[in-house]
Amino acid sequence: MSELLGEVPQRERRVAAEVLVALAASFLLLGRVQGVDGLVIAALGMLLAASLLVVVQTPVGSVPLGYALVISVSELADLSTYFIAIGLALLVTVPVLVARYGHDDTLRRVGRWAVAGAACGGAAVAMR
Repeated sequence: MSELLGEVPQRERRVAAEVLVALAASFLLLGRVQGVDGLVIAALGMLLAASLLVVVQTPVGSVPLGYALVISVSELADLSTYFIAIGLALLVTVPVLVARYGHDDTLRRVGRWAVAGAACGGAAVAMR
């Protein structure tokens, strides 16, 4: 394990530690407040966050893989669960995005993802 960590740059280790602390805090908080349902929401938020950080190349440019999952979750989850999970996902991605792209680009990305998430939630409510 120490050989593996030796290859990871210090900056990425710090970001990974921050994300793990945020993950643990969100699991504890949501689990304490909402019980098992809170743990499920926290896990869903982490899954959304991880999928938003994976970028795929398409003919129109790079697109986060998480958009497909955001659309699916907006249709499957109830409204409050969906928006809590999206909010948590966006919050957790911030340290990783700052490390990758800097503050200005992070603000733009999180803003785009927040608008896309709100649009998916709104469309799901309209369809119901």
